[in-house]
Amino acid sequence: MITLRETNIAYHSETVSLPQNVFARDLSFTVPRGEFLGLCGGNGAGKSTLLKLIANLLPSYQGTITIDGLDLNQPENARKIRRKIGYLFQNPDNQIITTTVEDEIVFGLENYGFSVAEIDSRLNEALILADLTYKRKDDPTALSDGEKQKLLFAAILAMDPDILLLDEPTSMLDLLSAKRFLCLLPALRERRKTILLVTHRMEELMGCDRIAYLEKGEITLFKSPADFFRSISPEKVEITPWIQYLMRRFHPEGRDSGVPLGTPEEVYERYDRL
Repeated sequence: MITLRETNIAYHSETVSLPQNVFARDLSFTVPRGEFLGLCGGNGAGKSTLLKLIANLLPSYQGTITIDGLDLNQPENARKIRRKIGYLFQNPDNQIITTTVEDEIVFGLENYGFSVAEIDSRLNEALILADLTYKRKDDPTALSDGEKQKLLFAAILAMDPDILLLDEPTSMLDLLSAKRFLCLLPALRERRKTILLVTHRMEELMGCDRIAYLEKGEITLFKSPADFFRSISPEKVEITPWIQYLMRRFHPEGRDSGVPLGTPEEVYERYDRL
């Protein structure tokens, strides 16, 4: 469980002398274990900052953040919390530290003292899930941006953390790879993983339990994807064929009774050609 109570963080601006809070209102909300929470909003809304706060990557903040009852402000909890969280950065180049694909996946496992047999098992599974088996000896820096994203996600999966913080994980993937990635998430949910997904692709929110929309430093929580698309103004999201469909399906002012209901997978199949 992730809990924020009256949480905020300040940054220094070139135009003002005093630090300015990132969020207009202190954040207080809870993400229960096993929930899939989608985070969306415009550029600069604070989505990545929020993930970094939860991952304990920002050194100083106000309020309280707890992970499974462990307070991030207590130094003695740092290692336990770090073991619980897998964080995929928006820019994969910020995370790559080794010289081969398999070493990148193995690095964290070795640091935590897994046996050779366990490391080998987790490595092979992660390579298969990320579709990188044929790249295992390659230099990570020579991979495409999309392959780097898949590699770092594979490294996170190998560690088997309880919480996944995913910052634009499909931003550099082609459509097929993005769909394959999204198909992994239901299996992770069955294993009671807590997932926070930052995305600008509104269709990726269809599989979430709840949606958090950030705008001008404030957060609004929607109880379901349907509630989000019924409530959000069309001016606040990028209008694509996908979004046009979702708006027709869920938005009260644009509801089209002729639009068929279906699962996200069925919608993908229907609208890939648009």
